[in-house]
Amino acid sequence: MATDPDNVISLATGGPRGAAMPVAIGPAAKAARREAILARRARTAASPSVDRPSVDRPPMPDPSAPDDPAGQDPHGRSDPGPVTMPPAALPDEAQVAPKRQGIMAFPLLVLLPVAVVAWYLWSVAVDQYASRVGFSVRDDGTMSAAGLIGGMGALASLAGRGGQEADIVVAFLHSQEMVARLDRRLDLRGHLSAPHAADPVFALAPGATVEDLTALWGRMATVSHDPATGLVDLTVRAFDPGTAQAVSRAVLDESAALVDRLSDAARAEAMAHATADLARSEVRLASARAATARFRATHRLVDPMGEAAVQSGLVATLEAQLAEALIAQDLLVGTTRSDDPRLAQAARRIAVIEQRIGAERDRFAPGAGDDILTTATTTVAAAAVAAAGARAAAEAADDHVTRLAEYERLQVDQRFAETAYTAALAAVEAARTDAQRRTMHLVAHVEPTLAERAEYPRRWMILGITAAGALLTWLVLVLFVAALRDRA
Repeated sequence: MATDPDNVISLATGGPRGAAMPVAIGPAAKAARREAILARRARTAASPSVDRPSVDRPPMPDPSAPDDPAGQDPHGRSDPGPVTMPPAALPDEAQVAPKRQGIMAFPLLVLLPVAVVAWYLWSVAVDQYASRVGFSVRDDGTMSAAGLIGGMGALASLAGRGGQEADIVVAFLHSQEMVARLDRRLDLRGHLSAPHAADPVFALAPGATVEDLTALWGRMATVSHDPATGLVDLTVRAFDPGTAQAVSRAVLDESAALVDRLSDAARAEAMAHATADLARSEVRLASARAATARFRATHRLVDPMGEAAVQSGLVATLEAQLAEALIAQDLLVGTTRSDDPRLAQAARRIAVIEQRIGAERDRFAPGAGDDILTTATTTVAAAAVAAAGARAAAEAADDHVTRLAEYERLQVDQRFAETAYTAALAAVEAARTDAQRRTMHLVAHVEPTLAERAEYPRRWMILGITAAGALLTWLVLVLFVAALRDRA
């Protein structure tokens, strides 16, 4: 079937070897196609331009152009004509703006702060002079015999004495009390606030509080402490060399006074403890002696233990007499008749001696004389005398034993109190001797120096820190703005 060239609108590849096959449409479809293309072009022109990558596309056919069958090749395909490449796209203004803004902000954020700081440091800032002093806290206490036996460990312990006091001195150097003492002694506030009109950054403001003065003193005084050696190095800055040296000297004197106060307090504390122990020992000893005195006054006994010793000697004497009486009785029994009066007299003598021995023993231990009575003669008279003596001894035995036990307890308490008092007295003497021998003091190994040139403020260091900070700030801001534009 023949195809009208006017009715060919598009080609479809479906023939052999990819040949284009003409597709025939009617006049109504062709008109609708033209209207759709024109509407799409109108919408594209009305929408905002969006940056898109350029892609080589074949030119769109012009719907208003008349169909030209002559433009077709012998196979029915239309001739696209010469292919032209689009021109290279120029950089968009949105991409160039962040770089231009970052370059414009560099002088404002970096060069200007560095220039202002440099001008202030070299044209406005007042020179500061430094005075240095070095000292340490030493203990002059001698090493004891135990320390000498300890060898190197004891030497290390002796070398490390005063470390705690050095830490206290370092803390005192930056304290408000030190600042107040220096202000009263050298008018530190007036010196640090004198150049405020010319140098308001590094000088103290007039009318500043003591807290402000302490904060500025913390920057003007630099302390370096080595705990291993106990050495303390102090650098004091001032606006003239003489004042810097005077402040260093005053700091050294105040630190030495603090060490002396610490040493006196340590000695007083040691003496206070020893004295308190001695006072308690004295009270205890006095109480024990008073209890012994009351016992003697109540029972009218000077030395119950001595009395017991005397009575023990008396019992020994009576036992010797009893032995002699028994021997004499045995002699009479062998040489005389049984009705001899001397036998009865010897028996009574033996009975009386046994009774006395039993009575003396019962004064210390009731019932101790019963064995003596069992060996006595069995006469009626001797038995009566022995019974009477036993009753008399039993009445006083308990009272005497109780008094003796109480006295022994009082004597033990008194001896213990005397021993404790002697030890406390020795401790007081030892503490007094140790306090006199061991004294801590401050030793200066570097006297306050007098500066010949100004070393502060450290201008190049401050300028370098300012430049680094400004450059870092600028970089952070540029990256932040670029990130915000990428997300928009």
